[in-house]
Amino acid sequence: MDPLHNIYSLPNQNAVRRFRFSALLLLSKWVFMMGSLGIFGYATLAERRDLTLLALGLLNLSLLVSIAHWIMATRARCPLCFVPSFSHQMCSKSSKARHCLGSYRLHVSLAVIFRGCFHCPYCGEPIGVKLRQQRHH
Repeated sequence: MDPLHNIYSLPNQNAVRRFRFSALLLLSKWVFMMGSLGIFGYATLAERRDLTLLALGLLNLSLLVSIAHWIMATRARCPLCFVPSFSHQMCSKSSKARHCLGSYRLHVSLAVIFRGCFHCPYCGEPIGVKLRQQRHH
């Protein structure tokens, strides 16, 4: 049996956009945070005030991106279990859930961006980030 045959799709184009945009926001938040920590570490060792200000600016930018991600991620819900796949829930994770650098949301984000499908961390089902095919009668 074809493994792609059992992948569930999203119900409309807005949901597809929501998932892709949420994934990009989460990934950019991680890049900005890690970049600001690296620059801040180097600026501290090299005693460079200008780089310290740049690191603080990147940290503020990651905070703004985090807020935008929080707003967008609450509406990016799994079409099967209806739990927001990108937001931090206190629900139990599926045994199929995988994480990247300790974050289930980062793994979902990377899967959405690079593979175009992901396993929901809560129900464990594969979800394709594409529009559901409409059945013609």
